[in-house]
Amino acid sequence: MSEKSDRKAVKRDEKGKFVAGGAPVSPGRPKKPPELKDAADQSLATLIKLRDTTDSEKLKAEICRWLYEMQYGKAKQATEIEGNVNTGAIRVELEGDIAEWAK
Repeated sequence: MSEKSDRKAVKRDEKGKFVAGGAPVSPGRPKKPPELKDAADQSLATLIKLRDTTDSEKLKAEICRWLYEMQYGKAKQATEIEGNVNTGAIRVELEGDIAEWAK
């Protein structure tokens, strides 16, 4: 194969372990554009201004709830799960080509 690969050669020691700086790791998550932080800061100021100037109690409550959740997180939700754990063994039978392949 004469194709060039864009993958780096992996550096390993005589035992096959990665040497420092030789592990094939990804560069990580891409950086967020700086405009996004500016827009978020402006949006927050706009929400607070709207909360303080609106006559709608429902809108005030929604903005306050959203701000609270952004600061402290959402309240935990209770979940109930019912089931029977004494069901015994479950038998799975394969058919057709998969049954032949599984032998």
